[in-house]
Amino acid sequence: PVLTVAPGSEITVPISIGNTTGTEIISYDLQVSFDPAILQPSSTPYDVTGTLSSAMAITPNAENSGHLIISAFQGSFLAGAGTLINLKFTVIGTSGQSTSLTFADYIDPASISHPGFQLNEGTPSSTTTNGNVTIFGVAVTGTVTYGNAIGSPNPRFVSNVTITGTGSPNVSTTTAAPGANAGQYALSGFGPGAYTVVPSKTGGVNNITSFDAGRIAQHVSGTSLLTGNQLLVADVSNNGSVSSFDAAQIANFVVTASSAGTTGTWKFFPVSKSYSSISSSISGEDYIALLMGEVTGNWTNTGSRPVGSRQLAEGSEPERSFTVNSQNMVTAAGSEAIIPVSVEGVVNKGIIAYEFDLRYDSLVIQPQANPVDVMGTVSRGLTVVARTDEPGLLRVAVYGATPIDSDGLLLNLRFTAVGDPGLVSPLMWERFMFNEGDSAIATVDGQVAISSTDPAAIMP
Repeated sequence: PVLTVAPGSEITVPISIGNTTGTEIISYDLQVSFDPAILQPSSTPYDVTGTLSSAMAITPNAENSGHLIISAFQGSFLAGAGTLINLKFTVIGTSGQSTSLTFADYIDPASISHPGFQLNEGTPSSTTTNGNVTIFGVAVTGTVTYGNAIGSPNPRFVSNVTITGTGSPNVSTTTAAPGANAGQYALSGFGPGAYTVVPSKTGGVNNITSFDAGRIAQHVSGTSLLTGNQLLVADVSNNGSVSSFDAAQIANFVVTASSAGTTGTWKFFPVSKSYSSISSSISGEDYIALLMGEVTGNWTNTGSRPVGSRQLAEGSEPERSFTVNSQNMVTAAGSEAIIPVSVEGVVNKGIIAYEFDLRYDSLVIQPQANPVDVMGTVSRGLTVVARTDEPGLLRVAVYGATPIDSDGLLLNLRFTAVGDPGLVSPLMWERFMFNEGDSAIATVDGQVAISSTDPAAIMP
């Protein structure tokens, strides 16, 4: 990254990497060059906590001035994207100095060659982006904190917030990535005149679910009230009050992942700060960030969307597990197929919301205009929002104020058989989540077979 840091501080420099899943990476080597008059590797020059390297054996070499060498390996393949490793330095330079952080091939005094960056033995190939560290002189510093953090960790800091100072010249920086300095910023480079500083953020949206819509429904009905900043983030229609309309907009966001009111956008308090001039450093200029629609306070500083359900491994029996079961059925060509979906394990679990993605063969069956029917089911008191515009995928969010009170028929799916006799469509649960996914779910897939005259002959 490009960092602006304080003199004398210990800094964390995250090395980030793209998606490693499926690339069979078990090792990497890197060599970062820097100005030794400005930076000095810390006594332990790396930190793997919370990184993709957390299970790796790390060998550092900081004995050559201006060079930090890292070797890392493990027995299993890397998976995912994010911070590969955090490098640690102490700032020994003075205000105004700057040094590049460069991935560079290096031959040490023992004539051993070290690559700037290499995965495995060069496969897969990689490209690198160098960074920079500047020691600020006059700066405005502060921290951006998540304002609706409920549960642990608390406080929670917000990375990748753009802090922009409008003046002459304009200046900007971003809050630090997840790690020891997460959410911190140092804005410098000011001219002699007045400045207005504004925080903003795009992305980093996660953990907005149908459960957030359900909690709003409970608040509106008076059964479980929202408090504090929950009320601010619940008002996604931005009209100054919380209503069922806000719940509906959040549910629409869940199934479409597109704009629904202000759901998924960031608000900051204060909105801005103004300075008549900045002639000396100012600290403690903090901001509160709120993610609109994230009512339950479980946002995480990772930037990722939730994967939804945790699927049960075969033979496992975790506590508080649920079973969702669709059926194998046969229907005639051109007829309606009503597919019952049952559930077990939901009694007294406070389930007020669930959501799922169901895959099917659009050449065999197609969802009807109202593809989900909860009448007469255990979901009868809940509201349904469904998306059917992507062939082969039915995406559904269900929410309400009253918890599901019994096991049994969860809902009915309504499809029309459009395929020829003999064709079969699988019904595959790609994702299923109750409330906010804190319990494991075992899903049982089903299928729909198209029959002409003898349905029994179609089914295995």
